[in-house]
Amino acid sequence: MKTAISLVRRIHAERPFYDEETLLSCSGADDHSMPLDIFCFGHSLFRRGAEIHIVRHDWIVQFQLSGRTQILTRDEKILMEPGDLLISPPGVPYTYNVPQANDMTKYYMIFRSSPLLEILLGREIRQNGMKIRFQEPDSVRTLLEEIGTLFEKQEFAFRERLSIKLYDLVCRIRSAVRMTGPEDGFFKKLNKSVNDLMNRQITLEKLSESFGVGKVTLIREFKKHTGMPPVAYMIRIRHEYARQLLQMSDMTVSEIAACCGYSSASFFISDFRKHQGLTPGQFRARSTGEAPPPPEEA
Repeated sequence: MKTAISLVRRIHAERPFYDEETLLSCSGADDHSMPLDIFCFGHSLFRRGAEIHIVRHDWIVQFQLSGRTQILTRDEKILMEPGDLLISPPGVPYTYNVPQANDMTKYYMIFRSSPLLEILLGREIRQNGMKIRFQEPDSVRTLLEEIGTLFEKQEFAFRERLSIKLYDLVCRIRSAVRMTGPEDGFFKKLNKSVNDLMNRQITLEKLSESFGVGKVTLIREFKKHTGMPPVAYMIRIRHEYARQLLQMSDMTVSEIAACCGYSSASFFISDFRKHQGLTPGQFRARSTGEAPPPPEEA
């Protein structure tokens, strides 16, 4: 597997109200093909009494290391404590208000634009809030430090390993949201259905049976929570899973087809091309920089 060489620039910014050290990727556009990728990782100190306004057009993840602070959005006030994680969708303005009693430190990372993040997190975060509280915050901190080390060193095949770590983080965030959010019931059933049906044929009947509701109710609930019809949403998740396997594993197209519930590799190739505009082999070659595959992959 060929991996593009990229560079990281270290930037230190010190102001009266904050002190930040950021690792910023200087890689070119050819390196932006991973479904989950970040272009900066940093450590911030916000001094007591600071009021810092933030809005970006990217997804931002921020993990509180020390101190207490308050986040103000248009709709709520969020108290952040050590071990809490803040994940903010693109275009959402918010303000850090650090009390006079303490400084605050945090890790932060900014993702490159990715439709996968919107699919996996968009509706859940917008409905349930940006604050995430984990049952085991120390393990999340360790994962973030591993991500920061991978991003800084950028050794061979680091993007593939980085993407796997980022996917792990996103999955932990999804699980934490479902455990604490008001939409708990629907997303628990959705998670069960994804696990039950990922390697089986997806039909409205099977989804209805998995959720334990009638078809009309199922369609209404999916529209409310995901904005999509049930089968179309599940197929979209299936394709994202296939993309991850194509990019981060050595499985054959036939093996990935079976994992993703397709009756044959040829059907998988045809369906993937229909929705992605490329065959699975072409997608893998473009993502990894390998030579294009022969016309018949199955």
